[in-house]
Amino acid sequence: MDVTRAHRLDMPERTLWLSPNELLDALSLMPGEVVADIGAGTGHFSLPLARYSSGGRLYAIDVQDQMLAILREKLIENPISNLELVHADATATTLVAASCSLVFMANVWHEFEQRSAVLLESFANS
Repeated sequence: MDVTRAHRLDMPERTLWLSPNELLDALSLMPGEVVADIGAGTGHFSLPLARYSSGGRLYAIDVQDQMLAILREKLIENPISNLELVHADATATTLVAASCSLVFMANVWHEFEQRSAVLLESFANS
């Protein structure tokens, strides 16, 4: 997504049709789980996932420094100790193999040119 439209990721209307709370209920994450949010953008899912993940870790991965900068600004006011920002491509996340309980992607599939490589990287990390 073009970073000039990043504000659209945080629009209140988006939460109506793409609810982080419904996602959290559906995932039933257990304490201590490690989650990678690939294509984290401005943190629509990363922030709630990290807050919910008691004793776990959340990797917010995005290829765009500008998106991570927006997320970093949000963390200044509301720090989350188990959230780590990772500047990386979805095909090479830099995460240690088999380090995640869950690899999560929402509304980013259309952004990937090498979808097979994204899937291989996701399976390697989970």
